[in-house]
Amino acid sequence: MGVMKEVAAKKKLEKSGKKKEKPFGAVEVGTVNSEPWKALNKIEAHTYNTLKTFYRGNGEPFKAPFEALKQRSRIKHGGTVDKAVQSLEQKEWIEVTRYAKHGKRRGLRVKANVYKLTFKFDHQRW
Repeated sequence: MGVMKEVAAKKKLEKSGKKKEKPFGAVEVGTVNSEPWKALNKIEAHTYNTLKTFYRGNGEPFKAPFEALKQRSRIKHGGTVDKAVQSLEQKEWIEVTRYAKHGKRRGLRVKANVYKLTFKFDHQRW
């Protein structure tokens, strides 16, 4: 969902009086206690958790818009998020199947990156 769509959906929920559920990404206890997880720094671990909130559980690649990823992870600098994604890809936690352009310039068509979780280090897949 795009950032503007999220804002519109949030306003709609505020008018209706319903509570919006926060995104949830489950990381198993066995994964958190493993050595590969301990080798990640806290930014990479947090970025992985944030990417899992976009994952729908069907094993398919999923889209995660860069601005929405920044917003959900609450990391202010885009370069930090970008470095964490590149590091997770190098360490084979995720695969980026399609890179996209990022930016807010007028007229620039921004598409979301397409990610795929490898589940190489996850101990129990749901």
